[in-house]
Amino acid sequence: MITITFTRPQKLTRVTMLVLLAGCAHKAAQPPAVAAAAPVKVIYDTDMALDVDDVGGLAMLHKMADAGECEILGVVVSESLQNYDGIWTPPLVDIVNTYYGRPNIPIGVYKGPHVDIGRVGNYAEKVVQAGFAHDLKSGADAEDGVRLYRRLLAAQPDASVTIISVGYVTNLDGLLLSAADDVSPLTGRELVERKVKLWSCMGGEYPASNEGGEFNFDHYGNAAERVVNTWPGRAVFGGGEFGSQYKVGGQLNDMANAKQNPVALSWLHYNGGKKREAWDEISVYYGVRGALYGAVPLFSLVEGGSNHVEMLGKKWPGRDQEKSRNMWVSSPVKNQAYLVPAAPIATVEALLNEMIMAPPAPTQLNRAGQAK
Repeated sequence: MITITFTRPQKLTRVTMLVLLAGCAHKAAQPPAVAAAAPVKVIYDTDMALDVDDVGGLAMLHKMADAGECEILGVVVSESLQNYDGIWTPPLVDIVNTYYGRPNIPIGVYKGPHVDIGRVGNYAEKVVQAGFAHDLKSGADAEDGVRLYRRLLAAQPDASVTIISVGYVTNLDGLLLSAADDVSPLTGRELVERKVKLWSCMGGEYPASNEGGEFNFDHYGNAAERVVNTWPGRAVFGGGEFGSQYKVGGQLNDMANAKQNPVALSWLHYNGGKKREAWDEISVYYGVRGALYGAVPLFSLVEGGSNHVEMLGKKWPGRDQEKSRNMWVSSPVKNQAYLVPAAPIATVEALLNEMIMAPPAPTQLNRAGQAK
């Protein structure tokens, strides 16, 4: 049986909504006062260069880290180093991390085979060449993504890490397939079972995708099939049909100087600074804060069943790539769920925008003496 879980009642009173919207307008980077909790330990897994919502998600993580809500353990890039985007995305990640005052966050990249999807990103190299402070000059200088996963997980307490993946699942596939090594006597699957408390994943469509599937799962589809169908712990999915309801980032160029803000410059180069669907930002928000803003539910969880990815045995025209699809199935029942709205779209957009557009904490200064 499929059930929908509301952490709080779904119906919001007018007073509650007005309070929430007022909070959005003034300080959405921090939710209403709740009992203090330990920061969520996050590994961010991104393909970034193909879309700008990945940059928005990373900006949100930094603002929640400023508020003491999360600790960014590391960032792994899921596009292959053998591809243009795998070369330019790691230094872009380093630029964003440095801008927000955290230049030492470790960065990894997928070093396995590249699957050609017929296009590459249009903004990462431009931002990297714009003169922002950073140390990582190329993806070639980044750590192997699977090894970084193993190293970060092995160093953390049991059941303490949240993985937020907003791109391909190439590194997660490699992690689950990895054997014991000098980093840890545990296999990758054992590390996930022991160390990971939540996988917040932007991927798939719900209750089912069409033939060809959702972008993150369809490209490197064999990896998605293995990871989604065999994930050993809690997983919550934000689908393509879900995130596309929310549009964010369009006010960045009104609030930030793109010459000083790599998030704004990324948006400007990507689509001229227009609003963009918030696929990745939703999964970032859920990964750190869950479904609530204070006591108000923003999202609800559809549970009872599990996510299933299957390869279709058909290739995309002109590409050496097999089509796939995903669907929510009633059996087997696993510790999985997917997100659906529980609050007005504009309310969530306001919360996300506030975090994406907020400047770095004023105490963070970069090597040139400017705000990072």
